[in-house]
Amino acid sequence: MGKKRFHWEKGKGLSKKKKFIIIAAIVLVILAAFVLLGVGYIGILLGDGLVLSVKPIHTVVDAEYDELVDFAFDVSISNEMLCNARCNYSFVDVSDNRYIDSGMFEAGNLKFFSKKYEVMAGKRGSGQKIYRFRVECGTFGKSCIAQERSATAIGMLNYQLSNREEGLKKMFAERLPGDFQKINTLVIQQDELLKKKALLTGKVIFDEELIIPTGKIEEIVLQAEMIRTLWNEEQYLAIDEQYDKFKERMQSIEASLTLFDTAITEAVTEKNTLIDLYNDLAQEQFYLITTVREASEQVNDLTLRLNRAARLLEENQYDMLLKELESIEESQRNIYEEVKQDYLFRTLQQQYALTIEENLQKMLLDQEVHFTIDPMKENYASVIAGNVTPSSCGALTSLSVPVEENVTIEAAKLLENITMRNAVLSMIVALRETIIQDYQTLLDGDEKFVNISKSILQPSLVAYSVENISEDYFNKLKVYVIYAFAPLTKDALANCSMPVVNQLEHNQLDILEDIVVVDEKETLNMTFSENLPLCCILGKCKPCCVLDECKEAFPVLFLHGHAFSEKRMPDFSLYSFDKLQEALHHDGFLDFGTITHLDGSLGEGVWQHASPLTLKASYYYDSYYKGEYIIVPRKTENIDTYAIRLKEMIDMTKLLTGKDKVVIIAHSMGGLVARRYMQIFGEHDVDKLIMMGTPNFGIKGRILKFCDVFGATKECQDMAADSLFINKLNDPKRQPTRTETYMIIGTGCDMSGEDGDGVVTKASATLFGVENHYIEGSCDELLNTLHSDLLDISKYPEVYGIIMEILRE
Repeated sequence: MGKKRFHWEKGKGLSKKKKFIIIAAIVLVILAAFVLLGVGYIGILLGDGLVLSVKPIHTVVDAEYDELVDFAFDVSISNEMLCNARCNYSFVDVSDNRYIDSGMFEAGNLKFFSKKYEVMAGKRGSGQKIYRFRVECGTFGKSCIAQERSATAIGMLNYQLSNREEGLKKMFAERLPGDFQKINTLVIQQDELLKKKALLTGKVIFDEELIIPTGKIEEIVLQAEMIRTLWNEEQYLAIDEQYDKFKERMQSIEASLTLFDTAITEAVTEKNTLIDLYNDLAQEQFYLITTVREASEQVNDLTLRLNRAARLLEENQYDMLLKELESIEESQRNIYEEVKQDYLFRTLQQQYALTIEENLQKMLLDQEVHFTIDPMKENYASVIAGNVTPSSCGALTSLSVPVEENVTIEAAKLLENITMRNAVLSMIVALRETIIQDYQTLLDGDEKFVNISKSILQPSLVAYSVENISEDYFNKLKVYVIYAFAPLTKDALANCSMPVVNQLEHNQLDILEDIVVVDEKETLNMTFSENLPLCCILGKCKPCCVLDECKEAFPVLFLHGHAFSEKRMPDFSLYSFDKLQEALHHDGFLDFGTITHLDGSLGEGVWQHASPLTLKASYYYDSYYKGEYIIVPRKTENIDTYAIRLKEMIDMTKLLTGKDKVVIIAHSMGGLVARRYMQIFGEHDVDKLIMMGTPNFGIKGRILKFCDVFGATKECQDMAADSLFINKLNDPKRQPTRTETYMIIGTGCDMSGEDGDGVVTKASATLFGVENHYIEGSCDELLNTLHSDLLDISKYPEVYGIIMEILRE
C-alpha cells in the first residue's frame, strides 16, 4: 500500500472552530515545552524570581541599661508561581557573637513572616549593642531554577546611664582622684610616723594610749580598690552607697595620724626644751670653768651635778631632771655674783686686746681706720647687768688664724720703717684714751670701776716703745703680724685656755621636720578609666567611636552593576553581594544590610562605631517627600544620573556613621558610576575604590548588541566603547590622584578573539596608574560567566583575599 497523503483541496477545509481548537492545542504544547525546556530562565530575566525583604532594615533604639526593649521584623517573600521557598532565619547578638534565636519556615508563592524579640540593654554603664536578624531563602520545585537569597536587618540599641548615675559619675570623677591621693598621703604619713617612732623610742616619752592606725589604713586601701572595681564596672549607685562611710573612715584615720603626729611633736618639743635648758647651763658652766678662779671648788661641784643631769636627760627622768637643772641654774647665778667683779675686769682686758689687734691689722694692711669700741661696750654692759656670757675668747681665737704669706711679708716690711712703728705706737695711745673715755661714759661716772679700768689699761703701754721691738721678733710673724705689737692679746688668750672637762654633749632632737626618706611610689593609682561608651563586635570591645583613632574605620559601600533586565526589581542587583558581605561580617566588617533613603531620618551619627560597616547601595532607587519619604525604582537613566544618586547615598552614609570618607567596592557598571561621581563631585570623600569587572573603556560587539534587549537603553549607550560618556570618563586630566584605586579583572573567557570575563574584555577593564589584579577563570554557560562569578567568593576565594588585603592596608 502506498503512503497516504494529506493535502488540502480548494473548497475543502477545516471549519473555523476546528482551526481554533488546533491552534490553541499547538500553543499549549509550545508553552508546556518551554516550561519543560527551562523557560524559567526567561521568567527570571524578565523580572520573575525569588524576592526577599525584611523590614525595617535599620532600627535604632535608645534606652537605659537594664531596660527591656523590643525589636520586630517583618519578612516578605515572593517567588515563581510553580516554586516554593524554604527559609532559615536567625537573630544574633552581634556584640557578643551569640545566637539568641534561629528557625526555619517554608513559603509558597507569597508569604509574610514576622518575628519579635525582647532584649535587655547593657548590664552596666553606657554603650551600644547591635543585633542582626538574617533570613536566607532558597527555592525548590520540579520546574524551578534554584535561587538563593538573603536579607539582613539591623537593630541598634544605644544604652546609657540614668540622669542620676550620670550626675554621680561626674561627681565621683572629680572626687575620687583626690580621695585616693589623700589615702596615698596617709600611707606615707603612717610610714613616716612609724619610722619616727622607731627613731625616737627610748629618747622621748610617748602617750601610751596613742596608737598609729596601721590596720585601719590597710582596710581603707582595700576599700578604695573595691571602689575602683565598682567604678570600672560603672556601678555608680553602689559607690554612692559606700562613699559616705568611706569618707568617714578616711577622715577618722587622718585625725588619728594627725593626733599621733602632734603627740610626737609635743614629746620632741618637751625633750628639746629640756635639752636647751641643759645646754644653756652647760655653756655657762664652760665659762665658769674658763674664767672663774676664785670659786673653783664650787665650779667643780656644779660640773659633777651637771653630769648627773645629763644622765637624767638620757633616761627621760623629766621631773628629777627639771628640779636638778633649776638648782644648778641658781647655783651658777650665785657664783657669778661672787666673782662678777673679777670676771668683769678680765672681760675688759680681753676686749681691749681684741680691739687693739683688729685696728692694728687694718692699719698694717693700709686700710682706713675708724676706732670703735661698740662691740666691747655692748659685752661689758652685759656683764655689768649680770649676764656673764663673754664672747671675746672666741673672737681672739679667730684672730689667731694665719693670713696669707704674702700679706704677712708685706706687713713685716712696713714695720721695718721707724715712722710706721711710731705711727702704730701713737695709734695705741690714742685708742687707749678713747676706750677710757667711752668706758667712763658707759659706767656713768662710777669712780670705782673707772679707776680699776685705768689700772688695767695703763700697764699695757709699758712694753710699747721703738727700742723694745727687736728685729728677731719681726722674723717670727708666721702666725700673725699683729702679735708683734700686741703682747696683751697673747695674755688675754692665755686667760681663755680651759682645762679639759668631762662634759656630756646633747643636741636637739631634730625630728619636727620630715627627716625620714620614704619610698614615694603610690599605694593607689589615682588615674581612673574614662568609662567611655563601649561598643563590641563579635565579642571584641572598644570604646565607641568618639575618639579620633576610630575615625578612619570607614564604611564600605557595595555598588552593583548593570541590571540585565529592566523589569527586575533593583533588589536582584543587590543580592550579588550577599556572600561577600557575609564573609566580611565574620572578619570584623559589620554587615549593616542595605542603605535606603529612609535611613536618613535616623539621625546624625547613629551608626557611629569603632568597627567599619558594610552597606549595599543601589543607584536604581530614588525618593521624594510627600508627608513621608516614598521610595521608587528608576532604572532607565544615564550613568550621570546614577552618580548624582550615589552622592545621596555617600552623604547619607557619612552622616549616619560620623565618618568623613567611604570605601567603595563596585561591580561592573557600578565602577563607572563611582568614577563618574568622583569626576563630578571630587574624590575627597572616597578613601578607596575597588572595582571588579568594570568596563572602563566600554563594551562592544555582541555584548553591546544584547545589552539593551532587556536592560535600560541609556545605560548601554553610555557604556558603548566610543560613547561620549566613556571618552569624558577617561580624560587623562580628570583622573583621581588621592583615592587609592584597584581593579580586579577576570580573564580566561574567549570573547570573539579577545581575552576577558565573558562580558568585559581584559583590555577594557585594565586601567593604567592603578593596581590591577587578574583572576583566571572560565565561562561555562550562557548565563554563567566569570563576570558574574567574580562576586562568588566560594568559586573564586582569591578575590576575597585581594579585597581583604586592600581593606586592611
